[in-house]
Amino acid sequence: MVNRLVLEVSLQQKTVDGATKLNWQTLNVSDIPVSDFGEDFPALKDVLPGAGQVGLELGNGKIQVKYDGNIDISQLVKAIANNDTFPIPPLNLNNPKLTYSKEGDETQYSFTSSEGFTIEYGRNNSKDYGTYNFNVNGIPVGKIIDWIGTQFNVSNIGEFIDKDLIVNIEVAQDGQFIYFNGNVDISALVKAVIGNDTLSLPPLNMEDPQFKHFTKGNQTQYSFTSDNIEIEYIRNNQDKTYEFRTKNIPVGDLTKWLNTELGINSIDQFIDGGFNLELTPDNKSINFTGNVNVSELIKAIAKDENLLIPSLNLENPIFTYSKEDGETQYSFRAGELTIGYIKDNKGYKFIVEKIPVDNITDWLNELGLTSIKDFISGDVNIEVTPDKKSISVDGDVDISALVKAIAGNSELLIPSLNLKDPEIAYSTTDGKTQYSFTADNLIVKYIKKDDKTYEFKAEGIPVGKLTQWIEDELNINNIGRFITGNCQCQSGFQ
Repeated sequence: MVNRLVLEVSLQQKTVDGATKLNWQTLNVSDIPVSDFGEDFPALKDVLPGAGQVGLELGNGKIQVKYDGNIDISQLVKAIANNDTFPIPPLNLNNPKLTYSKEGDETQYSFTSSEGFTIEYGRNNSKDYGTYNFNVNGIPVGKIIDWIGTQFNVSNIGEFIDKDLIVNIEVAQDGQFIYFNGNVDISALVKAVIGNDTLSLPPLNMEDPQFKHFTKGNQTQYSFTSDNIEIEYIRNNQDKTYEFRTKNIPVGDLTKWLNTELGINSIDQFIDGGFNLELTPDNKSINFTGNVNVSELIKAIAKDENLLIPSLNLENPIFTYSKEDGETQYSFRAGELTIGYIKDNKGYKFIVEKIPVDNITDWLNELGLTSIKDFISGDVNIEVTPDKKSISVDGDVDISALVKAIAGNSELLIPSLNLKDPEIAYSTTDGKTQYSFTADNLIVKYIKKDDKTYEFKAEGIPVGKLTQWIEDELNINNIGRFITGNCQCQSGFQ
């Protein structure tokens, strides 16, 4: 039985074709006991505390219900959605107002109160598909701190997020979203999620980040975005492996971390632009966006400005590095070109794969391999160690012509020799500069000495390759009739 019923009707006067008509705009009913609430709203009747009073306003295509008292809106939304497991936080409001509207397949519920934040639940009841979205706008973190901790799987989440931060929440089919209004230390938060506070992550503080969380199959993904900066943490819930990725991070923001990771100072001198970062338990990868002076960066890593390596600049290279058993490997890749630097207790190795010979002409000239473009074309591979510098060539190379070019003497008394896919190595020791050319079991060496003398040696050369030269130089005709197999030859000027 209703003890008091207040009814208010709002009318609008219109003149149509000279006649005056009155149309009702709104209808207000107040002080209705919840126990007497109409059967049109069973979800409200079942969830609202029975001792309270409600008011009802109808008009302008909407229905508004006002409730006097405190209510957990999340329970009401779950009842409306008919889903007890709906992943939304508990939200208690004092004297809330519910606005309900429906247009076609779209149904919208909105809750407001004196607390200052708004809760919305929308649903599409199309026969072809059913979708929903749940939004909370302008709520302090402190009011839903436990729910946020559940989303991150971190029990002490309050240590990493300021409880006074204002957030907006969105829950939909494709995940849970939290929009922070303020600064969040993403690195500390991810370390807490991983459960490893010693993990080597760069310091990443984001202003007003958007957080998205969802689980699909065995993977749980956390993503943070702010402006064009993106951070992702992906965890495999089965084997506990993970990936940590960043996109569009300015190099200047992380110079100190990169210096610590790579063991060099002023890394920003060698990099023009930003970078994307990917970390796994076994590997670290940086995709630089812009130009990188790889040679100078490697010299800085090696702490040797005089390291005899070619000058190489790459656009947007992918850089990876790893440490295992006392060995550190650094790798830069751009297209088909790969540059590697390996360092251990014994020394180092610098490797370049598939680099056009035209790109390293100056470096080859430094090694005395002058005019090499006259004898080699296409891509080559490079290897530099403390003991030697070498390049591997695809195709036939006229070694004798190349040696004559190195010696600067076209009349050099050496046999004509072509080698297929040779390795050309350069080394210096004890006042000697040695060039060696190796292919299969054939070895050709040219040694220059500081006193201007030289030696030319060839080992494992089939006699057939040298027959004409031997006949001409030694004046022995038809030598091939008397000698078979391989031979060694040596010439020089002492």
